[in-house]
Amino acid sequence: MSSEPTGGGPPGGTAPVTDPVPVLTRGSPKPDRRPVAVRRFGYVVAIVVNAVMWYLAHQLPDWEWARFLTSDFDRILPWIDVSFGATIATNILFLAYDPRWFRSIGSIITSAISLGLAIRTLQVFPFDFSTYDVDWSWLARLVTIVAIVGTIIGLIAEAVRLVRTIVFGVIAAE
Repeated sequence: MSSEPTGGGPPGGTAPVTDPVPVLTRGSPKPDRRPVAVRRFGYVVAIVVNAVMWYLAHQLPDWEWARFLTSDFDRILPWIDVSFGATIATNILFLAYDPRWFRSIGSIITSAISLGLAIRTLQVFPFDFSTYDVDWSWLARLVTIVAIVGTIIGLIAEAVRLVRTIVFGVIAAE
């Protein structure tokens, strides 16, 4: 017989020590596979884009091409401010600390604020399309309702993700 160990391992029959591979069970959340640098770049992009959109939101009432906006737009502007401010602040926090559970909490908070903004927009409805050939009010309302439904679905999904992260102990692994 040969003195070579069977199984293709190193001589002496011991297997090499490797980093443990996370074992995922059915229903457990997947670990975040994007490198930290990529996530941080995304946070910076989100901060810049939201800051520009926040500035533009304040300029809209003064632009002549946005004649579909009524003076009621000022009634939703505080909601817009809170939404953009919270999103920017959350992304700044993510630059310093971004485990999966923390990102879920941030996403739930910013989504809840966005939901409030969408509901308030539907209540105030600061749009007037009467000067156009087609009254686009129905489409604006439909888009706002779809945004509300989508945000509710997103909130539920993120809450489930947070609970799964906590239950399956991924917090301890991060």
